[in-house]
Amino acid sequence: MRFNNIPIITQRTKGNDMSQILTYIITYFIEGTIAFTYFNFVYQSRIKFSKVILTTSIFYFLQFLLSFAHNFVLNGASFLVFNLLILLICFDVSIGSALFNTIMMTILMTTTELITGNIIGAVFPFFDVADMRNELFVLYLFICKSMYIFTLYILAKLMNIYKEPRMVYTLEN
Repeated sequence: MRFNNIPIITQRTKGNDMSQILTYIITYFIEGTIAFTYFNFVYQSRIKFSKVILTTSIFYFLQFLLSFAHNFVLNGASFLVFNLLILLICFDVSIGSALFNTIMMTILMTTTELITGNIIGAVFPFFDVADMRNELFVLYLFICKSMYIFTLYILAKLMNIYKEPRMVYTLEN
């Protein structure tokens, strides 16, 4: 339905909306916690711990609000930009390192979501990731976020290895 060339979203039942809102709240809480943990593991904080939590919460709440646009590009861009802002505001990090980390986080998040969705979709053909009411979404969320944590953990360990001055960079090496 259109009104003055502006699309109007049709109303859904309240049960579906509440299910979707709860799913998004849980999802963004998990993603925010993962990002917060990763950033604290890899970088030194510039501001108080409580302000880092507040800043991360605000930016992930904004991502939560933007998610209701149901736009894949907007969600990906907001994930990238907001994580970049969290890093630059809260942590002692160069712009290049912050860009690298946020791009890697976005790629890893998208990859784990696609892999998990395809695996569950192959086993359960009726599963649709966009259908937040599906009981398999809990399985999808658990597998996807577990893979995301695992891959970020590996990245964080690699980042810490290369931070330490263990290697001597000489012509022979």
